[in-house]
Amino acid sequence: MKQPVALLVFAIGACAYGAEPAGESGSPEHGGLRASADASVLLVRDSAVQAELCVTIDQAAEIGRLMDEVDAALWPLRDLPPKEGDPKVLALIARAEGRLGSILDSRQYQRLEQIVLQAQGFAALLRPDMSRRFALSDEQRKQIRAAVDMTRRAYGKMDEMARQGERRDLLDRAARRFREEERQKVLAALNDRQKEQWAAMTGSVFDLSRVRLPAYRAPELKAGGTWINSEPLTLAALRGKVVVVHFWTFGCGNCIANYPAYKMWHEAFADRGLTIIGIHTPETKGEQDVEKLRRKAKDNDLAFPIVSDNDRANWDAWANRVWPSVYLVDKSGRIRAWWYGELNWQGAKGEKRMRERIEALLAEKP
Repeated sequence: MKQPVALLVFAIGACAYGAEPAGESGSPEHGGLRASADASVLLVRDSAVQAELCVTIDQAAEIGRLMDEVDAALWPLRDLPPKEGDPKVLALIARAEGRLGSILDSRQYQRLEQIVLQAQGFAALLRPDMSRRFALSDEQRKQIRAAVDMTRRAYGKMDEMARQGERRDLLDRAARRFREEERQKVLAALNDRQKEQWAAMTGSVFDLSRVRLPAYRAPELKAGGTWINSEPLTLAALRGKVVVVHFWTFGCGNCIANYPAYKMWHEAFADRGLTIIGIHTPETKGEQDVEKLRRKAKDNDLAFPIVSDNDRANWDAWANRVWPSVYLVDKSGRIRAWWYGELNWQGAKGEKRMRERIEALLAEKP
């Protein structure tokens, strides 16, 4: 599902790989990794960006391999606080962009930098290096910051409105209006030389509405464990299907509270291409009993595939930290949303929001 252009730009400028950070019962588009927000290595994976750069088949293959390595390294860092995670992310991104520079030619890389700058928007002018490059005065920085902060606050309100079901077309129009107001305010703060400099650095306009937010490649399921209700499965073999991967254990009350949602999704969407996989990672020694797991699954009518994870191989591969956790994997094998904790905890609408995401992913073309 394509994101509205203004919300996409906000998301790229605020944090990479999803939307805002969230807690145990937080957003299904949980993100983090703010330090990687302006990384060209994240945007270059998008097919629309690659088409703009005219990458060759060989370049696309190299970029794909690099992106898989980046995903595998970034994914375990997603929940770290900024102070701890940002330095690791920045170091990783710097290494990846160094490799990207050897894959793209100079023309392609220059155009990519222009697209990244367009995605960052005028907030990029507030970076120390850019402020020096443009020789911005304190008053100019103050005016630009006020304009950028106004837009960010507006996007925050629109994001909440979107979660409450506001029509996307109305939000799109409002977002474009806020972006135009921001543009007018920032350009009014710049002198003619600075305006020309900005135009040269951003290049011709690229339609960011064609770009999807970056998404992690889902870690492959580890071999081993006992499978219930199916033969052993792999995510590679499930390409073309939408997959719900949820971590749980039968002694966890919050996990049990999610059973109705899983059963509803399985019954409603299995025939439309949804596969639900329950990864049972025990919290206690008693929960390691596979026969007891079989009985619990049968007694609770859990008819979808379940695999025991007594050695925590999958828990570790997914860098999971919470019982329960629910992840949505799209048809191309990328994690598009996740939710930590009980879906409807204290009035949260996690089941509804995740169900809506499932329906949207099922409607997407691979």
